[in-house]
Parts: sequence; structure tokens; C-alpha cells
Amino acid sequence: MVNVCKKVLEGLSIRAKIQVSHVNIRIHMENMIAKPVFRVYEKSDFIQQIELNELINLAGGKGLGFIVGIHVRNTIKSIFTELCKRLNEDDPSEVFLLLFGKEDKEEKKLEPFFAFYNKGQKIDVISVAELVGGNINT
Repeated sequence: MVNVCKKVLEGLSIRAKIQVSHVNIRIHMENMIAKPVFRVYEKSDFIQQIELNELINLAGGKGLGFIVGIHVRNTIKSIFTELCKRLNEDDPSEVFLLLFGKEDKEEKKLEPFFAFYNKGQKIDVISVAELVGGNINT
């Protein structure tokens, strides 16, 4: 999951011709049975809405895109389910995730993070590696 997030951020950076540290992907769900919606921003400026399959292709998952898509969709749904439960929030449209990357200038590597929002307020930030239990290859 960490590597997928890195590749997506890097791919969008190249495609939009912006610094990878300026790429933000807002992920939200209208309800728990809907597909996640992905909106790409340069910092806070909207660039485009993008489909999950396109994100998977950017991450290099062309051949197994359908399988990867199911995994990513289920992971996002699990995050939203748990987040709504912890916040006592019945409406998942009040919650969104922001995927972004921080560059370690010394090591020249990108680490992806999720910021969690409820009703427009940031409530937490966690690295993707920490979110998936520290297993960098998931």
C-alpha cells in the first residue's frame, strides 16, 4: 500500500507537472456502498477528479488493475468505516481523507501520509506505513 501511494503521488506529479510535495488527493465517499471519489489538488487548487482505475495505472498496476482496485477500494472502505465509528459519525460524506507526500530532503525519498478530516476540520495525520501496521510492502 505504501509503494502504491508513493507511485500514485509521483505519477500525478509528473502528469500535472507539479512538485510531488504539492500533490494532494482528497478521497471521500458519499455513502458506504458508493465508490470512493478521488479529487486531485495542487496544494489547495483543484486540478481534476480521477477514477480509481486511472490511479492504479499511474501506480503501475495495469495488468492486475481490477484485482488491485478491489483491494484499494476495500481498504478505503475499511478506513472510512473505522473512522466514522470512532467519530460517532453516521454520514460518511462528512468525513474525507487527504493523501499527500512529504519528501525527506536528506534521504531523497517520499513518505505518503493520510490526513483525516471530519466536517472540514483536520483531526489526525498518520503515515501510510503506520496505518497499515508498518508493513511497507502492503
